[in-house]
Amino acid sequence: MAITIIIDKSTFQSLNFDELYRLSCYYTHIITPVLVLEILGDLKKEYPEGKSPPEERVKDFANKLFPMESIVNMHYKFLVRGDLLGDQITMDGRPIVGTQNTYLSSSGQQGFLVAETEEEKAIYNWKDGKFSEADKQLSSLWRMTTTNEEVTRRLKDTLSTSVSMKIANFNELNELVTTSLNNQAIQQTLLVAFFQNYDINAATAIRILQRWQIEGKPLIKDFAPYAYHCLRIDTFFLFGLASGLIGTRPTNRVDLEYLYYIPFSNIFTSNDKVHKNLIPFLLQSYQKFIAGSELKEDLKNIVVNFS
Repeated sequence: MAITIIIDKSTFQSLNFDELYRLSCYYTHIITPVLVLEILGDLKKEYPEGKSPPEERVKDFANKLFPMESIVNMHYKFLVRGDLLGDQITMDGRPIVGTQNTYLSSSGQQGFLVAETEEEKAIYNWKDGKFSEADKQLSSLWRMTTTNEEVTRRLKDTLSTSVSMKIANFNELNELVTTSLNNQAIQQTLLVAFFQNYDINAATAIRILQRWQIEGKPLIKDFAPYAYHCLRIDTFFLFGLASGLIGTRPTNRVDLEYLYYIPFSNIFTSNDKVHKNLIPFLLQSYQKFIAGSELKEDLKNIVVNFS
């Protein structure tokens, strides 16, 4: 199986087409839905005189997404809901995709057709310079919600007044997060938080609670491992924000969404400071982090060598 890699926007936008092509010789690119949204967000980005208009920038990014073998991973909210309901979410470096049909060959081998995602359909349209009115509205909303620092500041103020904590570094933050989430007394409260934060409707929430009670009210880390992975990241953000270890830059919350998809890749690459601080506490033995600047330099040298 090919080595899988997740690239955040900070690394993606630093790589040119030739470098991404060479990347495909060694890795399969797992495209996360958040990367697609971040690219779309540039559609409503202001640009200085003399620079390429937003439409051309998005078109260029879309063309760079598919010069190589790539797979769009399913959205994390869908996977969290399935995990809480008892579906087995594989977390071993392989992407999770939706299947459209399954087939049985004459030799008895089973195969499946991967369904084209909405993200893929949108990217192919953007490559041709086709942007719908819905794309433009979503881009405007995305930029509005990810550039408003006041929202994050208010959240920090609220957390700072309601939660008193002194955390000196990220090692201490990790210990506090782990201890807090493994408190048996708050497991049902954490489940309810999932329902509110992950768009889980009432009927599904009841089914999840019933399953949890039937299984003896276990810790979430044992009940739904992938949901627990996402919960750890959410808690890292909230405790880190309250303690001042994570800043109030509005894109920090968005950047954390890349980490939800870590279990579905072998490699994660980023230049983001928050990613670099948190990734040591999230990687498994089969995974590795590569700084985006290091990956860029290596690919640049490879391109020069082949030229």
